[in-house]
Amino acid sequence: MHTPSCVLISVLLMIADGLIVRGPSDPLVAPLGSSVVLPCYVDEPLPVKDLEVEWRRTVSETLVHLYQDGESQAEVQQQDYHDRAHFFTDQIQHGNFSLRLDNLRAEDE
Repeated sequence: MHTPSCVLISVLLMIADGLIVRGPSDPLVAPLGSSVVLPCYVDEPLPVKDLEVEWRRTVSETLVHLYQDGESQAEVQQQDYHDRAHFFTDQIQHGNFSLRLDNLRAEDE
């Protein structure tokens, strides 16, 4: 059986309450075991107070990362993503909500 050597990841564009969230226009491809940044930006910076950002898998709704109450909430994310999903908390005030996913696995597709 052929073992995949790369992971294909898509990031969806969302529009909520007039806010346009932008990501890559094409799926991202990265080698297994490597890291990839899942880009996500908003056009206008948001106030950080009371801000909640969830990164979830599209099909399974698995919680990959949660930013809430001014910090990442690693204790509530899916165990498979502990120490692998990293949110750029210092970039939020600039409208950057990207997520770095380390040690990519075939299941991350």
